[in-house]
Amino acid sequence: MERLVSVLGQMASYVPVVTYVGSVILAVAVLAFLTRFFKGTTNGLLKLSARLLILFGVVFLIYEAAEMFAGLPASTVMVIAPMWLWVAGLILLIIGILFRLVSTLRPAR
Repeated sequence: MERLVSVLGQMASYVPVVTYVGSVILAVAVLAFLTRFFKGTTNGLLKLSARLLILFGVVFLIYEAAEMFAGLPASTVMVIAPMWLWVAGLILLIIGILFRLVSTLRPAR
């Protein structure tokens, strides 16, 4: 248990950076989605960013689950507004799944 708390303490300094990277990937995914929506063409950028959003969401949720298992308080992050890390992870996961589903649809002709 002490090792887990030690590892989580070391990872805590990287959480804000990873959160900002996740926010940038979310912005890129939204731009790729808008490009696909208005142009009607499929692009690999939307698929890639959706996969990365799913990955970041799962990582955030696993980190929060490890914190809860270790008995530590929930982490909060400041991106746009203060929120718990598991909420940010869940948002990224859901948006990533939705964008991944949209990226697999064929454009209407």
